[in-house]
Amino acid sequence: MRLALIVHVSERSLQRMFITRAIQLAIDVKTISEWQGHKDGGKLILDTYSHVNSVHSHRMAELMTDREPENIIALSSLRNSLSNIAFTAS
Repeated sequence: MRLALIVHVSERSLQRMFITRAIQLAIDVKTISEWQGHKDGGKLILDTYSHVNSVHSHRMAELMTDREPENIIALSSLRNSLSNIAFTAS
């Protein structure tokens, strides 16, 4: 015979788990705040869940590199392209 482990989970516990997970998934605090029905623009969530944000912040910092992103065009390349277009149009 097996015994079932039944754990009582309150609505508040589920709410905290939801907010924590949303912060970890990088959903902006203002949106989470609106979902929760708060009218403070996220202040309460930031004050309450700042410990979660620091973990997320460290993870996001690891993504930062000194490489130039692929979606950025170097200004010198842009100038060369524009002068070629201007020269060709003349």
